[in-house]
This record gives sequence, C-alpha cells and structure tokens, in this order.
Amino acid sequence: MNERNIKIIIKYLGKNYHGWQKQFGEKTIQGEIEKAAEKVFKQKIDLIGSGRTDAGVHALGQTANFKIKNNIPEEKVLYALNSNLPKDIRVVDSREVDMEFHSRYNAIGKTYQYNIYNSRIIDPFRKDTSYFIPYKLDIDKIFRSKDYFIGEHDFQAFMAA
Repeated sequence: MNERNIKIIIKYLGKNYHGWQKQFGEKTIQGEIEKAAEKVFKQKIDLIGSGRTDAGVHALGQTANFKIKNNIPEEKVLYALNSNLPKDIRVVDSREVDMEFHSRYNAIGKTYQYNIYNSRIIDPFRKDTSYFIPYKLDIDKIFRSKDYFIGEHDFQAFMAA
C-alpha cells in the first residue's frame, strides 16, 4: 500500500476550542481532526495546518494535510472525516496531492476577517462570529482609517521571542 498525502480545507467555529494546536488535556481543532482521522484510517495521523488560530477564533477555509497508508477512495475521505468530527468542525474539501505538498510551507497567504455587528439589539445568530457594538458608529471615520488595515503588514514585532 502506497503512502498518500491528503489535503483538506476546514471550516470551524472555534468558540469551544483552545485554538488550533494540539495541547495536552485541552480540546483543540488539530486534536479533534487527528482523532477523527485516526478512527477513519486506523493509524497515527500527524495533521499539518497552514497556520494556527488562537482560542475562540473561527476559520472559513483553513488548509491542512496529512499522510496516510490507506486505500479509502479519495472521494470518500471528506464524508468519512465529517461523520467522525464534532458538528462545529467541517471538512469542506479533500483531495490527494503531491507527496511534497506541505500546508504551512506552501501557503501563499492568509486572509483575516473581522465582523462588527452594529445594532441596538444583539442578533443571537451573530453573537459568536461578530463583535457587537450597540451604539452609533462614525462610518466616515472608519472609512478614513481603512488604509491602516488594508494591504501587507509586517507583524514580526508582535511575535513571541
């Protein structure tokens, strides 16, 4: 049986998790996916993510990959994983890729989206995915400051030593 490299695209609500990276004794996205994959493929799985998210952070399309020695058909991988994952984590795409593909090293970019919900009454359907602001916002001031956020920025000063 040949080794295969499987790339997956994941969508999740991170509010119930301690971030992406596996941590002993904590519920994490990586840990839940590895647990599901190990159940499906009946072997140890080392999931490689394109990046890490902090506790409570959601993802709309995070890339990850793992290597397996298993003959499960490519088109069934997505369904097999999803049937073993918690409902707040979904694999939305899966495919076999070149053995050299590496989610972190082959990543070409990341997009961050911050949602502000501006209303006097909080919407229960948006409470976990948006920042709620109940007072009137100065939209003109927001648009004038947008150039500080748009584009490529160097955040190395914020990285841990």
